[in-house]
Amino acid sequence: MARVTAGPGALPAAPEFRPYRQLGDTPNLIVDGAPLESTRLTLSHWPNNSTPDELKRDTSTEICFAYVDRPEFHVDVPAVSNNHFDEDGLFSMLAVSRPQLALDHRALLIDASRAGDFGRFETRDAARLVFAVESCADPASSPLAREVFNACQARRVAPLYRAMLDYLPRLLDDLESARGLWQDQDAQLDAGLEL
Repeated sequence: MARVTAGPGALPAAPEFRPYRQLGDTPNLIVDGAPLESTRLTLSHWPNNSTPDELKRDTSTEICFAYVDRPEFHVDVPAVSNNHFDEDGLFSMLAVSRPQLALDHRALLIDASRAGDFGRFETRDAARLVFAVESCADPASSPLAREVFNACQARRVAPLYRAMLDYLPRLLDDLESARGLWQDQDAQLDAGLEL
């Protein structure tokens, strides 16, 4: 696969994921969610967000790629977080915390962010990636460690991000090998498209 680079300039510093509830005074970047007092930059498509106008796009994933492309907006902070878990949040988190890996899969991640948030996609792999992530986040079908699901829904956000930031590269590299995670929903999509 050809290595994709960002726009002019170097890639941004890659902050580490940290749980939203534990950020405190740590300078941070928030993706796909609401900022805290310690937030230096918000990259979100949510209503009433403070994302710079020059970076605004339809999904938070697209906003995060615009951020990666624009060095003048880069912030050097140790942490990145989000207050909820979903596909757009996960793909946004990857774009900021592992920008080169995300750039290598840019088109798929953007397409999948639209599939996850708006139910619209250009490629079938985008829908399948969303189905796979949904399966991973479901305790009944997830290949992730059982400990990820020990807490209530609100407290699963941090363990899900940690586990999925490790697992997502496998899905990006070989989605076909994860067929068991997406094939049932894919069949339902076929049925829906036929109707």
